[in-house]
Amino acid sequence: MTERPVVTIDRERCVSAGRCIADEPSAFRFDDAELAEVLPGAGGLSAERLIVLARRCPGLAIEVRSASGELLAP
Repeated sequence: MTERPVVTIDRERCVSAGRCIADEPSAFRFDDAELAEVLPGAGGLSAERLIVLARRCPGLAIEVRSASGELLAP
C-alpha cells in the first residue's frame, strides 16, 4: 500500500490568488481570513497532481511532503 503525501498551506506565504481553489475546489478553499486551506478531498489526489498544484501556487504556499516528512514540493 502506498502512503499518501501530506499537504499543508504555509499561511505566511499564501497570497490568496485562488489558483489552487480554481484548479481543485474539492481539495482547497478559502478560510475566514481569505487564505487557502486544505480540504479532506486533497487526500484523494495523486502525489503527482499535488506536486503540480504546489508548483503552480504563486506564493509557493502549498507544501507536499511524503509520509516520512521529505519535502516533495514546492
